[in-house]
Amino acid sequence: MRKPEGKITFVYPEGSLDSKIAIIGEQPGKTEVRSGKIFSGPAGRMLNECLQSAKISRFECYLTNTIKDLDKPLEKYIDLRNPRRPMVSLEGQLYIDMLKEELCECSANVLVAVGGVALFALTGRVGITKWRGSVLESSLLSTRKVVPCIHPATVIPPKLQFLNKHLIVFDLKKAKRESDFPLSLLQIKYN
Repeated sequence: MRKPEGKITFVYPEGSLDSKIAIIGEQPGKTEVRSGKIFSGPAGRMLNECLQSAKISRFECYLTNTIKDLDKPLEKYIDLRNPRRPMVSLEGQLYIDMLKEELCECSANVLVAVGGVALFALTGRVGITKWRGSVLESSLLSTRKVVPCIHPATVIPPKLQFLNKHLIVFDLKKAKRESDFPLSLLQIKYN
């Protein structure tokens, strides 16, 4: 994967392309940009705790973001503030296309959509709290399952939604179970 021309910041994916589970976030934060390592900030540390509670090693996952730079606010790429009219900029669409190419090379059977932007990019659906915990077919890659998951940033300050940690762990355990089975329309479950 190459850094797109003209980008000031860019955080590359991490992990093996042979992983059964891919975790797709929204956009890197300041810590990730400084360190050059995905999910290395406070939300990343919370994700690590949740992975550990779900008995999943971070090293057995492929980690990436939908938007891979911090040059602009997330809403300049993919704006979901109006759920009836999601807006995707040209740069946002280029990143979604890049994500598709990247995930085509990855053998992950389950894609964990961490947050609303990742959910939208992978399924075209809006509303992470509505869809979290479901098993959906990806509209980006029709042979892959998507398990939407609330973003770990909601557990840490300033949001401090502590109960979300239990939901994240539940969703990661579901992703782990689902990773052993190929996509079947009979398996798709909606909450």
